Amino acid sequence: MVPYSFHTDRHGDSVTVLVYAGPKSGDAELLVNGKEVAFGQLDPSNVCEMESELPTSPPTPVHATLKWTGRGAQPKCVLLIGDVEQSFEDGSSDA
Repeated sequence: MVPYSFHTDRHGDSVTVLVYAGPKSGDAELLVNGKEVAFGQLDPSNVCEMESELPTSPPTPVHATLKWTGRGAQPKCVLLIGDVEQSFEDGSSDA
């Protein structure tokens, strides 16, 4: 089950963070152009960090920081793409 999704487009590429609940609660994926490029799990402080790159020339670094305290709380996601930081609330997106 994927109840939370954060999405943006940068430099013509799609960046998505998925956060799972249910049996896989605390698992997260970072996707670039629909392909999984990083996987993470919430640590004991309820934070998950993942890194990858956009396929630009030269490659643009992508860093995702996810904070979620669990059921009943709204996860927050901060994406740093190159030198541009973008914050998201539960399920928000920027196309």
